[in-house]
Amino acid sequence: MALAGQLVGVGGAHAASTAGVHTGIDGYPTRQLPTSCITTPQPGTVYLHDMVLAGAGGRHLGYTNCSDDTSYHRESRAWDWGMNAFDAYEAARVNEVLTWLLATDERGNPHANARRLGIGEIIWNRRIITLWSTTGNKNWVTYTGSNPHTDHVHFSMSWAGARKETSFFRSRGAVPVFALSDSLNASTATLAAFSYGFGASVVIAGDWDGYLGDGIGLYDPTTWTFYLRNCPCSGGLADVVVRLGNFGDKPIAGDWDGDGRDDIGVYRPSNSTFYFHMLDGDAAPAPITYGNAGDLPIIGDWNGDGRDDIGVYRPSNVTFYKITGGAVPFGNPGDIPIVGDWTTDRIAEIGVYRPSNSTFYFLTESDTQQPVTRVRPYGDPGVSPVIGDWNGNGQDTQGVVLLG
Repeated sequence: MALAGQLVGVGGAHAASTAGVHTGIDGYPTRQLPTSCITTPQPGTVYLHDMVLAGAGGRHLGYTNCSDDTSYHRESRAWDWGMNAFDAYEAARVNEVLTWLLATDERGNPHANARRLGIGEIIWNRRIITLWSTTGNKNWVTYTGSNPHTDHVHFSMSWAGARKETSFFRSRGAVPVFALSDSLNASTATLAAFSYGFGASVVIAGDWDGYLGDGIGLYDPTTWTFYLRNCPCSGGLADVVVRLGNFGDKPIAGDWDGDGRDDIGVYRPSNSTFYFHMLDGDAAPAPITYGNAGDLPIIGDWNGDGRDDIGVYRPSNVTFYKITGGAVPFGNPGDIPIVGDWTTDRIAEIGVYRPSNSTFYFLTESDTQQPVTRVRPYGDPGVSPVIGDWNGNGQDTQGVVLLG
């Protein structure tokens, strides 16, 4: 089964979750007006430039302009990204980047990636959004300056962001530690803890090789790259590396063709569309549009036919929706959706991880077909959930990932 962000794969039930692995999140950035001319580009500003141009294209129009005493360009902690608001393709790429920066994350933090990067101001196409901590209205409003910014996007950064001192950069330098259990009844890890990958990524899991249960993986949302391991273990390089997706895409995994092995894909929030990729090179299923703005993708074998199907979790009403039919309200605001085969019947079931009390809630059915919730405290504040069949016995179980 696959859940948006963290995934599991086990021959017919696969799960992922949308929770990225971070050291936390910054508050809104502190506004510090420019005081001097600095012509050397700041490292965080350069990182933003490199990341955006690599993923979305466009043109570099400069970091520095000392002629304006009030501009953050004066201290080289601003960047102008050349894009044409009247070009449909370029405008769409801008929309993807801005959506990624300003979206509310799976833990309910608004403007999450902009805050993690230390971005305090964005101007584009006659509109401005100001995210400084002292700003009351952190929404897009009409920009009344003389330059309409229809030929470029302007970004201003805090000193913490410009110096790469925010949580995004701290997370990138940390290594995720996996604490997995092969029993739904365990409140602590039953498998040896191990480290793999890098922070500010999304943890996934799936049976990539069809052999003895699920392996792990990471999705880097800044380079849109999957790094997959065939085992739940540390050491060595990724067994499979695939670049797939655009800014703001969320990773998914599932058995799209019923061959007993998980493949990958992405869910694009900007158009509510699922895109699929076959790891063996076969033709992938056609994209499917499903869900509403703000939904999180889920994947599972909802009917037991050996193939995974799509679905969404809607945080606004804490409800799971399956493309095969049915809507199931479950959880509380702020919960992270999970999917897995909790009962080894080869049919995907749902659940949530509640960060506020570090607890998994697994929804199953009793012999009378009535829903039963199994509750399992697990992990510490700040961890991210991950679900997988870690020992190949056909049952998905819990784990968490933290930054070491």
